[in-house]
Amino acid sequence: ENFDDTDTTPMFWEITDNAGTGQIWEIGVTTDGLVGTSGNYAYINSFIHGSGGYQDSDLITPRLNLRGFQEVSVSFIHYFRQYPQASEAILAYSIDDGENWHTVQNWLTGTTNPAHFQQTIPEVCGQTEVLFKWNYTGSGGYHWCVDNIEISGELVELPAPAELTASAGYQAVELNWAGVNSDNLLGYNIYRNNARLNSEPIIDVNYSDTDVTMGFSYTYQITALYSAGESDPTDSAVVLLELKPPTNL
Repeated sequence: ENFDDTDTTPMFWEITDNAGTGQIWEIGVTTDGLVGTSGNYAYINSFIHGSGGYQDSDLITPRLNLRGFQEVSVSFIHYFRQYPQASEAILAYSIDDGENWHTVQNWLTGTTNPAHFQQTIPEVCGQTEVLFKWNYTGSGGYHWCVDNIEISGELVELPAPAELTASAGYQAVELNWAGVNSDNLLGYNIYRNNARLNSEPIIDVNYSDTDVTMGFSYTYQITALYSAGESDPTDSAVVLLELKPPTNL
């Protein structure tokens, strides 16, 4: 995002006013702002509000589905001009659509103009609800300008397991499937009636489910797990644990 096509919040981006003061990120240019770029950029200016102002505002990307992506990195150019102990700039990410945030880097001292930032963030690889945000807090500070934001990665295939079979026993279901031949495989996830059974990836290509009840039907699927995400599931395997009448009475 280079912000050149708009002077308002870009589509699907979000600007928050956490302090409720109306002193937030803007799109445009500001006095003594970012150099080394052309056109508009995102900025938040603390100086124009004076020492009585207070800013706590986020610039947040659209939600990103990074399933199948590895080596994901974020890069941008910026200029953080800081008045001593008057402001802080934070880059953070979320993998749960903003419920929890994790700091990538914070700036407590000013940068060069422009400064170039680039970092690989393995924690977001394969995640489907990724957000990045640039948070500025300050009172009587100067400004933070950000431009040319790029989030990139390598899209890879996620081979899926196949040939799932489910065999009924007494108080158990035996699962078997054809595994995946990949150096990037972390293991398998097992789903019963759309709920995952395992807390850690399964390494083998068979599994015995003993948490079942006779007389009930169960539907199973298997997926392969990689650092870049989870594969498509196998075809479903349905099994009925039949209650049979006693024999040889």
